[in-house]
Amino acid sequence: MRGPGLDFDPDNIVGTALYYPFFDEAEKVRWKMSDIPFGEIERDRVSAAELRIVRELAYSEMTTFNATRQFFDLFEGDPDITQWLTVWLYEESKHGHSMMRWLAEFGEVFDKDYVLSGREAFPMLDSQAKMLATNVMSEMVVSNAYFGLSKFTEEPVLRLIARNLAADEARHAAQFFSYCKKLIAVSPDPARKKLDAVEMLAFWVMNDMQVKHPAGILYQQLKGLLPVHQIMPQGGERRDELEVRMCAMIGNLVDETIATKQQAIDIMFKLRKAAELEAREE
Repeated sequence: MRGPGLDFDPDNIVGTALYYPFFDEAEKVRWKMSDIPFGEIERDRVSAAELRIVRELAYSEMTTFNATRQFFDLFEGDPDITQWLTVWLYEESKHGHSMMRWLAEFGEVFDKDYVLSGREAFPMLDSQAKMLATNVMSEMVVSNAYFGLSKFTEEPVLRLIARNLAADEARHAAQFFSYCKKLIAVSPDPARKKLDAVEMLAFWVMNDMQVKHPAGILYQQLKGLLPVHQIMPQGGERRDELEVRMCAMIGNLVDETIATKQQAIDIMFKLRKAAELEAREE
């Protein structure tokens, strides 16, 4: 299998790493905090429920700090993805920052504990493929939330922020996808890596996204806030439609057709047999 990043040459990092085209892409589409007109917020178009939702979203973005640290531990020795993770951390940090700036215009105050407790995250996975596949799905979930918020809110500055964040998260999902595709392509045990990815998909969709991942926790917390039903999932995609997209994305990742929960389970068992055969042949 050939393509950007799949012919990675440790002796020619600039010419073969995924990081460089991803960095160029980020430079072309990146929005600037100075372009957000915080002084033009229309306060009378914002409800108390909306403030609670944005605060919850901002809090969830704090976890990127520890997530990045765990990524560095898991991918130690990989100069391609670890270089890109520095860009990911920068862009993700702007998400919480922009929403906190917006909330501050309404008198919201954030202390040290808000940031530090928000950074706490459950220990992540010890499989690179599982970690990458999980982040493909989590970025899709959060992108959908921001897209829904951009459709729901009547406040133009928040709408702009939400659109920016939705686009960032969608791009990040595609980039995690590319790194996972590369991992599978160059792996000596591709069936095992594919199985890891599909196992995470099955876990997410079979458990209504009730997973100990920041995006899964956010999803469950938002479900308890009103009028969040207008934002997630109905404000963006319906949950079942989002799951179909997630299934298709991971199916594409592992070169299989996956459109339903049952197909995810079927492919998982198929890949489990292939991984067992692969292991016996080593």
